[in-house]
Amino acid sequence: ELDWFDFSVHHKKNYQLGEARELIDIEENLPSSTEEPIDSIPTNLTFYGNPNHRWWRFEDAQTDFGALNLNKVDLGKLLMMEFVIIHSNDWFVIPYEAKIGSLCRINSLIVTDVFGGTTNIKPAKMIERGIGWNVWDIFSLSKESAKSMREVNPCSSLSTADFLFIPPTLGRRYESIPIEEVRFLRDEMANMVWGIESTIRNCLGEPISGYEAYQDQLRRMKKHSYKDAATNLHRLAIDLEDSTIQALITIIDGIAFEAGITEITDAIANNVKLTEIIEI
Repeated sequence: ELDWFDFSVHHKKNYQLGEARELIDIEENLPSSTEEPIDSIPTNLTFYGNPNHRWWRFEDAQTDFGALNLNKVDLGKLLMMEFVIIHSNDWFVIPYEAKIGSLCRINSLIVTDVFGGTTNIKPAKMIERGIGWNVWDIFSLSKESAKSMREVNPCSSLSTADFLFIPPTLGRRYESIPIEEVRFLRDEMANMVWGIESTIRNCLGEPISGYEAYQDQLRRMKKHSYKDAATNLHRLAIDLEDSTIQALITIIDGIAFEAGITEITDAIANNVKLTEIIEI
């Protein structure tokens, strides 16, 4: 599975390619599309859990970004939270269907307001001053220069191209659910990583939930232990039923004598009833 972020621009134009292949300079001679300029009305970006654009309207609680457990090292989650809560209503979507296997570049983006005025929107990296990751840029390929490949931290001088590559991959595919799945959880207090089998295979080789399989095993163990306890109680009940009162008094007398309980032994010697002996 490949996507646009799996590719980067190499600093050598003929890197690992045959010399007979016709190459182009993507920075200067990128072929232009013959399509006419398109006109479109932008729509607000929407996603599950995004804040409503109208005041005094409650969001759907099915997706709760406020329930995220964030740590100081979770920069990705922190950036997503900032985008969702603060900047999500500043983003708009203009749909455009790109061809598979093409290099896409936006030559110009012109916005027309309600008064008929036009504004040419330039890329943020052309307006902001910065180097590498200090410049805002998205949906563009990174350029691997000879200098950045020799550096320990290549992101310090990383630059990006002004086009996007649409790889010729499958748009649709048939994929089954995972047969086995293991999740790794970080335990910072114990300085350990726990591996939890989230999905396992049953006796038929079908994937089942590891948690449900564990709960089913506990239920079967409890059922087996209850069965053993019921068998023992049944045997004890039979023994008590077959025993006479005098036999029970004899057993109690032996236990009390070994324990040194003189009150019970004296009561049995004086022919006290069994109910009174039990009360002692």
